[in-house]
This record gives sequence, C-alpha cells and structure tokens, in this order.
Amino acid sequence: MRWTGNISFPISKLWLQDSGSVTPGLEQCCIFKGSFIGYDWFENKRKLRELEEQARILQWQQTLNAVKENRVTPVELKEIEQKAEKNDPQAIEVYAYIYARGIGVKPDLPKAFQLYQKAEKLNVPNALQNAAKVYKAMSPKQRKELSPLKAKN
Repeated sequence: MRWTGNISFPISKLWLQDSGSVTPGLEQCCIFKGSFIGYDWFENKRKLRELEEQARILQWQQTLNAVKENRVTPVELKEIEQKAEKNDPQAIEVYAYIYARGIGVKPDLPKAFQLYQKAEKLNVPNALQNAAKVYKAMSPKQRKELSPLKAKN
C-alpha cells in the first residue's frame, strides 16, 4: 500500500534512527506522496513563482504605458477589464480613464463616471474629483442615464 499524503519534516532525525547515519544533503529533503524531494526542487519552484510574478508586473506596466500612449488594443483592454472585475483599484481607475478619454473604446462618460465612483469607494486618490469632472463633461441626456446605472448597483 502506497501512502498518498503529504508531509514535510527534516529527514535527518528519521534517517539517524533507521540507519545510524545521514547522507550529506538529505537533511533538507522532504517526503511528498511517498517519494523524496530535495531542497533544490522547492527552491526552483519558488524561483519560478517569482519569475511569473515579475512577468505579470511587467505585463501590467506595459499595459499602463499603452494607456498613457493612447494605443490600447483589445489585449490591453481585456487585461484591464479582468483586473477591474477583481476590484483592483488601479485597474478600475485606468478603466474609467480610458472610457472618459475614449482610448481604445468608444467614449462613454456615464460608464466612466460609474467606474470613478467605484474607484472612490476603494479609496483611490482623486477618484471623486475625476468623477466630478466627468459629470460636468456629460450632456443633460447622459446625466439622466445615470439614474438607471445607480439602480443596478
């Protein structure tokens, strides 16, 4: 019968009890689903996670640069939208900005206003002032459209 649980512990004490000696380097091993995994495996896994996080950060910076340079493509728009759906405050603010300016999308001031209000609830600095600016830029018809938006939220 093969054990399928996971357990981590320094192996040296167990090894000493069974064999009376420890092979150098085994003190950093663990048992994982019945097989030995060395320290290097865990270190490589940690490094991989760090590299993946750095790649995500770099991708987000490139997306922000695309917004600053007014060249948002559907790829960047999708990334911003996904992060905004997860209530990322910076993404919501950027999403509002691109709708207010019409960067990569058709300008939609009521949607920008709604997003700035959401950003303000998440304590984004200047979100309330930006919402006010968007509100002032809206036509009377667009302002009337806001009441159904508020009812949905």
